[in-house]
Amino acid sequence: MAWGLLLASLLAFAAAGGRVALGAHRSALEIPLWVYFGAAVLTAALGVDPGRSFRFLHQDLHKVWIYTLLSVALATEAPAQALVWIGAGFAAASLIGIGQSAVYLSRHQFWFRAHAFVHPVTFGEQMAVAALGAACFLARREEDSRTPLERRAAWALLVATIAALLLSETRAAVLAFVAGLAALCWFLRGLRLPLALAAAAAGAALPLIERLRYGRFLRPEMLSAWGAATGPTISGPLQRVPLWRAAWAMGKDHLWTGVGLNNYRTALPSYLTATFEDGSKTWGSAHNLYLQQFAERGLIGACALLLLLGAFWLRALRRAREKANVWNLWAFAAATAFLVMNVTEDALQTEMVWMLLFFVWVCAESLHRGDSPRRA
Repeated sequence: MAWGLLLASLLAFAAAGGRVALGAHRSALEIPLWVYFGAAVLTAALGVDPGRSFRFLHQDLHKVWIYTLLSVALATEAPAQALVWIGAGFAAASLIGIGQSAVYLSRHQFWFRAHAFVHPVTFGEQMAVAALGAACFLARREEDSRTPLERRAAWALLVATIAALLLSETRAAVLAFVAGLAALCWFLRGLRLPLALAAAAAGAALPLIERLRYGRFLRPEMLSAWGAATGPTISGPLQRVPLWRAAWAMGKDHLWTGVGLNNYRTALPSYLTATFEDGSKTWGSAHNLYLQQFAERGLIGACALLLLLGAFWLRALRRAREKANVWNLWAFAAATAFLVMNVTEDALQTEMVWMLLFFVWVCAESLHRGDSPRRA
């Protein structure tokens, strides 16, 4: 609905004689996005089930389209009070998530994963991005005069989003948040103490989350399970290990183009004989973007992925080096966190995550280049 309204407003603006910034999509991300899409087309055609692959090809074309639409729209007219409105949205989502966990715990004496209106993993990744944005706003207080009310609101948002992040029980998102803070230390030395505290808190929180949720510590089990034989039934976080091993085997067997776009589910039974917790004999995701794309797209797709993510991260780094303002720092911290999120999930294939990251990145790019007639 959001991008549909955005497109409609652009068309109406153009029809009324407004100047639309049609060339604003040209940036360091444009060519890598097209290369990524081209690799998707090639690997879809050469995979084990091209018919299935081409039915999902629109997902990668959608990334090119959304990037182009956001670039043109944000360069045509910057969103007024963007930080205020996006902060309000994050605040509402975090409070809903916290409320879900609190109400469920009070009624059932059991911890229910916070998720607001999306999957808990997606919610945790969104909250990590939100918390990094609040941290950037607070860290760059010398950029302009922040009122006491604004600073109190930013601190409240930071606390709420971190609490929601922890209640989502998304361990990779917690690590991504710490990685984003570490990236900010590149520019803001004053964050080194908060980073050390955040890292210590995460180190204590992650095992505690595992203990409260599952009654045991999972990471030692995952390490020991890497070399173990797969059992007849796999479930929970430990299922990632056999899924990763199967993805690696797929990629090695189909080295150049993989088994084909979105064919991990189709090929998995040939590499993993097991029943999953929902009773199915196969699974749609390797829970690791890098391994899944190696399995489905081979070396060609893996190189295209690295080109895309590398361009995404490097351009954010260059912007922050040129001017370390709120948007540039947020885009760089979020880009760093995004790399970590994809180690145990496929955030690049989750619309509610990558569209948020694209918005932050494109808004920072547009404002940095001065394409917008008005600063947000």
